Amino acid sequence: MTLPLQGRDRRFKSAQTHIYKTFSDKMKIVIKIGGSVAISSSGPKPEYFEKLIPVLNKIKNKHLLYIVIGGGKITRDYYNCIKNFISHDKAEWVLIDLLHANARFLAYALNGKFISKLDELDDSLCVASGFEPGHSTDGSAAMIAEKINADLLLILTDVNGIYDDDIKRNPDAKLLKHLSFNELDNFEKDGSPNNYGIIDKLAIKTIKKNKIKTYVINGNPTNILKVLNGENPGTVID
Repeated sequence: MTLPLQGRDRRFKSAQTHIYKTFSDKMKIVIKIGGSVAISSSGPKPEYFEKLIPVLNKIKNKHLLYIVIGGGKITRDYYNCIKNFISHDKAEWVLIDLLHANARFLAYALNGKFISKLDELDDSLCVASGFEPGHSTDGSAAMIAEKINADLLLILTDVNGIYDDDIKRNPDAKLLKHLSFNELDNFEKDGSPNNYGIIDKLAIKTIKKNKIKTYVINGNPTNILKVLNGENPGTVID
């Protein structure tokens, strides 16, 4: 699927200028950390968190920061082990318990607050993961962004942004630097645990409904700072 790119550069330059001006003010920022970049089959990747935690500590000193972390390979492997013994819904609840371990670890590492429910949000540094079956942690991040009226949502993943095709299957796929909220509909798909797509269905609907400015970027922690400096290292949705 190829989307028209004409006019995007002009719209992005305008959006980039606006973002650069507002980033000097205190903002409410939600960062979703993909499990694919942060979690191995044996747990959190120490080398990744050694780079990530100083960046998050720097941001939390200036902005209201909310973090959601995914499950990664450990949940994929676990799901494959249990899927033949219990129902799909029950398996998702088991995976959510695993996700909570990742979130609790990161909350402790950042001196933040682990939350397992949306109504536990407050003005402290909250770290969450899965809330309920039926959506990925992208959906959790979008729900938080909606609840707090976030200024910015960042989704960190293992590719450089959103492409016009699956970059893992088609190396010639083109990176889309800018998408409108309406164009997100082209990427909506039904999913299952560990297979919800680049952004899951609930996240797409929530981002579009609330017009949440969103960046989908490679999980390298330096890309977070690039966004806050007014750059677009991936795909911006607005």
